[in-house]
Amino acid sequence: MVKLKSIIILFLMGITSFYFAQKTTMNTYKYDAGIGTPEHYDIDTYQQVFYSADRKMIPIYGMGVHLGGMWGDGNSFVVGDQNKEVPAFFKIGYYSYVENKFFEGEFNLPQQEIEKYLQEKVVNPVNGQEQPKYNYFSIGIALNGMVVLWIKGNENQKEIAKFQASEKHYEKFSDVFDDERSQKEIHEGWFKNYSEAFKKQILTNDLPYERWELYRKRYKLKIEVSKNISRLQVDKINMEKETLYTRNDGYSNTSVPYNIWIKWEDAGKKYEARIVFSKDEKYYRAIYKGENGPKFPEDFTYENVYKVFQALDANVPAELLIKINAENSDIRLSVKQNEKEYPVNGFIFKIFGK
Repeated sequence: MVKLKSIIILFLMGITSFYFAQKTTMNTYKYDAGIGTPEHYDIDTYQQVFYSADRKMIPIYGMGVHLGGMWGDGNSFVVGDQNKEVPAFFKIGYYSYVENKFFEGEFNLPQQEIEKYLQEKVVNPVNGQEQPKYNYFSIGIALNGMVVLWIKGNENQKEIAKFQASEKHYEKFSDVFDDERSQKEIHEGWFKNYSEAFKKQILTNDLPYERWELYRKRYKLKIEVSKNISRLQVDKINMEKETLYTRNDGYSNTSVPYNIWIKWEDAGKKYEARIVFSKDEKYYRAIYKGENGPKFPEDFTYENVYKVFQALDANVPAELLIKINAENSDIRLSVKQNEKEYPVNGFIFKIFGK
């Protein structure tokens, strides 16, 4: 009887060991990650790391000072050759120069959802080869501990989750950084480089804390182009990006678009249009001409397209209508919802023919 019990126990132990071995065996994928902040909002990170489900460290490159730039850009977009497990946890610790505060957080990630994205493939239209749709994680740090995680590829970007880091207090700046100066000295040294207008915002605590949360508002939207497209790329103000090569008849749960790139063919001639939803051409030139300067308006709530979307019911389907004239020389934009049409003005477009 004792011998039989021992055999049963060993058998169960074997099954359990096999189960956990199977459970903890993870697929690996080729990806990298980086951190970015909005224009002006510089930070200094002292902890930025992913962890796998079994707590293996997965590095996020570029720890240190992150100068404000393109929100959601991830600072760089270089993917190495090393395969990694799917991230399950995320730790962040940083000092915000503008707010003169430390923030820290440890967050659980939706691992199964992330793995589905890492498994997605697309066909490269240039060489016809299949490739990963997503292979980079972009982490955005905004004011008051706001942390957003996106997954991105060359032509697509999706928001995974938003997190809230907590404010932390340290007796000395050197408790965190290898710097013997006081926190007051550090902040004052950074502060003197800001413009007078921005200094006033900081001193009066008039910083736009809610701005990037406003950008995350979503609408049930379908984009209708009056030509038969061969490519439609839409960049949105929450930094998501979507690229299609055929007409999409469905509605997307999406935020307001800020940049659209269209390709089509008419009477045997190829055309492309580039639309930037801002009346200031410097943003167009930064995006498409490679000129120095921000690629995104400092405050998008002033742009006409944003105001048009505020008049919509976010729960009711709407269409963004892109009307290209018969001569392929002009574009008119409007948003239609419940048979009511709202014209969109204050945008820049260029059309090119081949």
